[in-house]
Amino acid sequence: MYKEAMVHSDAAKWDVACKDEIYNFQQMGVYDMVLQPKGRKVVRSKWVLHIKHGPDSQVQKYKAHIVTQGFTQVEGLDYNQTFAPVVKLSTFHTILTIAVQQNLTIYQMDIKVAYLNSKLKEEIYMEAPPSLEIPKGMVLQLNQAVYGTKQGSQVWYEDMCGTMAEIGYTRIKAEHAVFIWQRGNILSIITLYVDDFKLVGPSDSDDVRKDKETLKKYHMTNLGEISWILSIHVMQDCVIPTEIFRGGIGAL
Repeated sequence: MYKEAMVHSDAAKWDVACKDEIYNFQQMGVYDMVLQPKGRKVVRSKWVLHIKHGPDSQVQKYKAHIVTQGFTQVEGLDYNQTFAPVVKLSTFHTILTIAVQQNLTIYQMDIKVAYLNSKLKEEIYMEAPPSLEIPKGMVLQLNQAVYGTKQGSQVWYEDMCGTMAEIGYTRIKAEHAVFIWQRGNILSIITLYVDDFKLVGPSDSDDVRKDKETLKKYHMTNLGEISWILSIHVMQDCVIPTEIFRGGIGAL
């Protein structure tokens, strides 16, 4: 995929995306370059490239991720737990209903490098991907999770749960990817779908603004009020109730 992208008509855009990913790896201390240890398995890596589209199919961004080939990891050696929940679509429908009833605003945030924020407990050694040149005989020892690692989603979820607790949110028992905070008459809800965040709350709330500021530590892109999620087009109005459409079929 990487070789094909570098000779494509939009190679310059893919090159920028790949360099941006390498920069993030280096700035966030994702790896240490070490001599390949004897007797230890080294997982392979590759580039995964995709184009992010907006509500009207317009190109929003060229995205590149360095991904490990996690299927080569060995259970009990370089990973243990792997499960991480994501918000269910049916749950999000309920949250949309609550937002309409209480005249709340839904904000959408995209985490640029979600997994890279999470510390690994196990020792994992990875080959360098194409374009990341390192001396012969050296490998990358991962300090943080990388997309594709077996435990990547799980350690990212654990890290996020810790942050939610720090700012006063409680994980609900029925849906572990939804966190709430009731401040008197003010209700705030945060939903998690891998690297996609939704924050629901009053548009003029100082508390909501503080929460968004706190979450910036994850290198988030604030996409403003929600307009699109999982093929659902959402239109918000703080006077006229929120309307939801899917693919032109009509209101849900």
